Amino acid sequence: MRGAERKNLGSVRVVVFDLDGTLIDSSRDLAAAVNATRARLGLGPHSLARVMSYIGHGARELMRKAVGDEIPVIADSRLDEVLGWFREYYSAHLLDETRAYPGVREALESLSNGAQRPRCLDEGRTPGSAPTASGAAISLAVLTNKPIQFTTEILRGLDLARYFRFIYGQYSFPTLKPDPTVLLHILSQCGATPREALMVGDSDTDVLTARNAGAWAAGVTYGLSSDSLRATPPDVLLDSLTALPPLLSHL
Repeated sequence: MRGAERKNLGSVRVVVFDLDGTLIDSSRDLAAAVNATRARLGLGPHSLARVMSYIGHGARELMRKAVGDEIPVIADSRLDEVLGWFREYYSAHLLDETRAYPGVREALESLSNGAQRPRCLDEGRTPGSAPTASGAAISLAVLTNKPIQFTTEILRGLDLARYFRFIYGQYSFPTLKPDPTVLLHILSQCGATPREALMVGDSDTDVLTARNAGAWAAGVTYGLSSDSLRATPPDVLLDSLTALPPLLSHL
């Protein structure tokens, strides 16, 4: 944990998490899907590190970058086909090697077992949302640019969905992070102000989402895109998600 002593997180009662690189390590399954798609185009595989550098802006942008060097001016119709191949493969291999990062389950359990607090309203939940764990001290949500159908399947498969009241991904809303629309929607549903919210992620996209909404930002140092936090530093840096509950010990 770094930087927390300079910040006042005492008002936080809504914590919103990114998915890939924050809660789960999905790197190998994503890279396998990208390279299976490239193989169908007659292209060689990319390294894991290269594929990870494309993560964070949704599946369409991922595949645009993943084939852009060899097909620099790919038509939208062709990209739709390529994206379909990627989704077909990935949907069948979502949980081959994807796992929660160490400390994630313990942190979510700790956040969910604190003192009672007012909960988010149930009205307006999307089909991708999940119930809050019993006795939740604060309201927990997931906000990712990953397609919502993949997001919910992974969280359910890893038995993490039960911790979250809201789960939002690509196609839940027309916008993607760092647009703050969905984060502000979550706060509205919770009856919370931006300064009562903390966005936790591994990338500059997550920090910018928090900034654009007027919320606090926490960055994890172990994620897929954590290098991007150097240029866009969050309010707090976490080496493990287990460092988060003590910051919110007022709950």
